[in-house]
Amino acid sequence: MDAERFPKASVIVVGYNSRRFLDDCLGALLNQVYPGRYEVLFIDNTSTDGSTAYVQEHFPSVRVIESGENLGYAGGNNFGAKFAHGDVLVFVNPDTQAEPDWLCELVRPLVVDPAIGLTTSKIVLIDNPEVINTCGNDLTLTGIATCRLAGEAAGKVVADEDVVAVSGAACAIWKGLFFRLGGFDERFWMYLEDTDLSWRARLAGYRCRLAARSIVAHHYNFRLPPAKTRMIERNRYRMLAKNLSLWMLLALIPTLLIGELLTWGWAGLRGPRHLWAKALASFWVFGHLFELQQARQLTQALRRVSDEVILRHHLAVPPVSVVASGIAARIAGALLLPLGAVTAGLALGLAGILWSDSAGRPANGPAAGAMKGAMKIEGRAD
Repeated sequence: MDAERFPKASVIVVGYNSRRFLDDCLGALLNQVYPGRYEVLFIDNTSTDGSTAYVQEHFPSVRVIESGENLGYAGGNNFGAKFAHGDVLVFVNPDTQAEPDWLCELVRPLVVDPAIGLTTSKIVLIDNPEVINTCGNDLTLTGIATCRLAGEAAGKVVADEDVVAVSGAACAIWKGLFFRLGGFDERFWMYLEDTDLSWRARLAGYRCRLAARSIVAHHYNFRLPPAKTRMIERNRYRMLAKNLSLWMLLALIPTLLIGELLTWGWAGLRGPRHLWAKALASFWVFGHLFELQQARQLTQALRRVSDEVILRHHLAVPPVSVVASGIAARIAGALLLPLGAVTAGLALGLAGILWSDSAGRPANGPAAGAMKGAMKIEGRAD
């Protein structure tokens, strides 16, 4: 591909007390083999470990911007995007180390196919790079997201493919599209903001793509304390309320109830603090109904593709092994997974009828051509 076809890229790294990772992260980013021009921005979310001074001293070519407050992952990246000079925005975690051709391969699908809205990297474990951390995110009809292909051999993933959602640990998007979609939802603060942005892009008629040759290693250690449980569950409710049509929300009630059984059961297995965190997330919904309705209206205004098309590649419910292990998990799986599949199939069938009868409309505007590609790719039978 000709070098002039590669747009200027702005690589945005949001840090919060991330100094111990910055030598590897920024060193790798500044040594990319990229045919076009690119810049690296470091957004400091009020760190107390001297990150800002360290980057200014040791990486003078990196643009350092202080947010003035801890804006979280979503707000920090939105803040950085406002200062970006590139046509493509690239978001990457500070606890990563990119391969030399990571940026080139991440941007390439955006240049090749205008129907692709976002790309994501093949992310491997930094202490075991032969093993996948994630290749985008899987998403269920209940809004539960999981790391796609986690634990699989990295060498098995060699071809680009469409994914339901990108991973915010390493992803790229055209700057114009990012702002048309409204950027990351800052009310998420962190967790699921990448999946929510992916969902909105797909609503608008774009596809999300795994760039398999864009490889980045990630310091990953799965932990889920109660505070994180509360935030993930709150954000899951917000994401579902924003992105699903009213008809689909109603049709999915049985499937969503199965999701609630799974998440309440998971919280119960982990003790009172997790149960309380789950309860706080549930209470939050009822205290923010007006705000959710406003966010929903903005999101639904983006719609160019039906829920029946978008949700066809979502899982009905997550594998119960993601929630729990042991005899209880096997029993729950035997009962809930088939039930989830049946209710999901009925919901998708019903929503397809309702969409064609009452909500169908042709695509128009900048996403019109992309919609045709999305309908073709996402609507294919498994």
